Amino acid sequence: MRDKNDWSLFRVVIPAYPGINIYSRQARKTTALGAIMVATVASKVWGWRVEVIDENNYGRGPKDKNGLPDHMALQKENPAAVVGFYCGLTSTIERVWQLAKFYRQQGVATIAGGWHTHYCPEETLQHNIDVVVHGDGEIVIQQILNALKQGDSWEDIPGISFMKNGQIKFNLPEMLENPDLNDLPFPDFGLLKYARMKIYPIGRIRGCSMNCEFCIVKGKPRWASTQHLFDTVKWLVETRRARHFFIVDDRSEEDPEEGRIFPLELVSWSKYDGSYPCFKPDNMSVRELQEVAIKLMSRFYNPWSFIGIPLRTISFPIDYFIRGRKHYWYREVIKYGGHLLIQRWRKKQEKDKFMERLEKY
Repeated sequence: MRDKNDWSLFRVVIPAYPGINIYSRQARKTTALGAIMVATVASKVWGWRVEVIDENNYGRGPKDKNGLPDHMALQKENPAAVVGFYCGLTSTIERVWQLAKFYRQQGVATIAGGWHTHYCPEETLQHNIDVVVHGDGEIVIQQILNALKQGDSWEDIPGISFMKNGQIKFNLPEMLENPDLNDLPFPDFGLLKYARMKIYPIGRIRGCSMNCEFCIVKGKPRWASTQHLFDTVKWLVETRRARHFFIVDDRSEEDPEEGRIFPLELVSWSKYDGSYPCFKPDNMSVRELQEVAIKLMSRFYNPWSFIGIPLRTISFPIDYFIRGRKHYWYREVIKYGGHLLIQRWRKKQEKDKFMERLEKY
């Protein structure tokens, strides 16, 4: 049996943003779910190792003079046979072209997928990309890797574009979208290398029915069951000790039946702390529905702010006049004041019998 260290490496690269933007701060704590899902499916192929490099969430790995991942060092450390690029954002495409040129010079096969390449395959293939994947990458990534391993033609792989004899060839897709999202595996964030994960992206809905002119997210909405989403959360908590999640769905209300559901099967109402605004109204009393709002607000307006008021007041002269920093000491006052108002509201509601009367109707 071959040693797995001899298996070919498939490296998925999430390109760096071109500059500071509204995503920069959070990008250092999370990653792109689509790239992780494709890598997870690819990791099931016999004979292939898989790793993900997120240039926006990259810690102790080798870096170049610009502070970005040093792909020359990465190749020397662990040479990749195939590199896939996540091209979901047009603003990162220039970085993709730069990296694709480098890997092409190294004799590495290159794959690109995402909304930008889906709509601009000609441009993509003219910038050192061998294969463009259209639609959900989980459908064809295993076929592409097997074809590269065995030296087979790509002409039988549906839903891709590639160059043949100087001409762009489009393979018609059997399907662009996964018909049943419940069949997808749980995302394997262990494939992410040199990253620091604090916020785990999860999702259950793909597509959007609004067909907005300015948005590229199209297609008939599809969704996995809420149970599949909760199982994903449970698995990440048990295997990764995850605590913070980001639901990446564009429009959760696409599934009106299960779009808002409180996971009573996983977390009892008594342990609900307001850390997520999910609930199922038909399983809850009017009093409990009102308590949801109180618990959500209590996450921000909390009694611990009382301790921060004197501490921030003491440090204000030093931070503002000596260090020249902005000092938002009044935030603690607002938080504690909000806490006092919530407690007063709660006491008033406990005496109010309107909720009980409303339950009867």
